[in-house]
Amino acid sequence: MADDIEEVVVGDVWVLAHGEAIGLVKVHPAHEADVKRALEAAGYTLQPGVAAPDGTIDAVQACAVENPRPCEVNITLGRIEELAQAAGGDPAPIAALEAQRYFTEAEAEAAIARTIASMPPGEARDEAELWRAVAFGEGPDAEGS
Repeated sequence: MADDIEEVVVGDVWVLAHGEAIGLVKVHPAHEADVKRALEAAGYTLQPGVAAPDGTIDAVQACAVENPRPCEVNITLGRIEELAQAAGGDPAPIAALEAQRYFTEAEAEAAIARTIASMPPGEARDEAELWRAVAFGEGPDAEGS
């Protein structure tokens, strides 16, 4: 019978543990109530969720082996934000990006560039540039570009 189904419409449900999103479950509407009851009985909290729109990264997306890029970008954003705060730079471009929740890699790189530009020369800025280079390549000002 399942082989006869070409497409199944599903709804998204975030699964939360201790207030943190730990997963997104795709649920067929006919089974949504049963799945919710089972997860809640196991101690999880649920809330409606939406997967990131195509071509975007979700600021709260969990890391996954099969799709590591969102995690790489989010870790890079977080580390550069920390470095900017510690060095007296302006982490606001990254904070604003994360607050909008969904963003493209180009938007992430632009926020990183603005944040790094606000940092004074020194060890923190050098480390931030290294994180950017690893995550996004050397960029347009790279030697030989």
